[in-house]
Amino acid sequence: MKRKKFLNKQFSSWVFLTVMLFTSLVAKSFDADREKRIASQTLQTLFLGEPIWLEQDKSEQSFLGLLTLSDENNYSILMIHGTGQGPDTPYVIGPMREFLSESGFETLSIQMPVLSDDENYDNYIKVFTESRRRVGQGVKFLRETNPNSKIVILGHSMGSTMLMDWLSNNDSADVSGFVAIGLGSTNQKKLSSRVFSSVDLNLPILDILGENDYDSVLWSAPLRKNAILATHKKSAQIVIEKADHFFTSHEETIALSIITWVKNL
Repeated sequence: MKRKKFLNKQFSSWVFLTVMLFTSLVAKSFDADREKRIASQTLQTLFLGEPIWLEQDKSEQSFLGLLTLSDENNYSILMIHGTGQGPDTPYVIGPMREFLSESGFETLSIQMPVLSDDENYDNYIKVFTESRRRVGQGVKFLRETNPNSKIVILGHSMGSTMLMDWLSNNDSADVSGFVAIGLGSTNQKKLSSRVFSSVDLNLPILDILGENDYDSVLWSAPLRKNAILATHKKSAQIVIEKADHFFTSHEETIALSIITWVKNL
């Protein structure tokens, strides 16, 4: 009952224009207006879960999260979308919210900082400080509201890169696993320095890619596999046959792979 009351206080579906106020410093780092539009569109079409607003303190940007609860409460999945998208995007994250919540997982999908359409992948590096803050807030929320659950972080495309950056800059002790889908998409110049590194990580990692994924994802797959298998005995790499970077029509296959892997953590 206390948990439900807490969530009700967080619930606010139509006040995004009020709570999404930006300081001048933060506003310069990402596209505030685009985030407002994404929030508006997301809330107008939302049919699964509750919208919540997360913030660290009043001086920092509040951002939208979509929460689905579970009676089982054994696992909590934090989900991070790809470039320029939102927490209920139809590209991987939206379908994963549905499949995983139906399988008894608590899920929280959060809005990550976005840039305008004319920005390239490399320019997203300037919002990584903000993305770290948001990932940290998402993990903190799940831990405070469900202390006994195992937290797994899951990202698609740019979202997986942001999670890799967060792991590299934070203690991962509060996280039980990392699901990376389409990791390496941002490495379009095929730089070895940008390939996933297992240094200082002892965390189970599931690396999922499509057979017809982006060139940068496919090129770095063997290198990632060697690094990922060195992180933990439960780490694995899975290639989804005939799937491209957005895994259209293969979402259920991904979900089943994730469910099997997570339940063995």
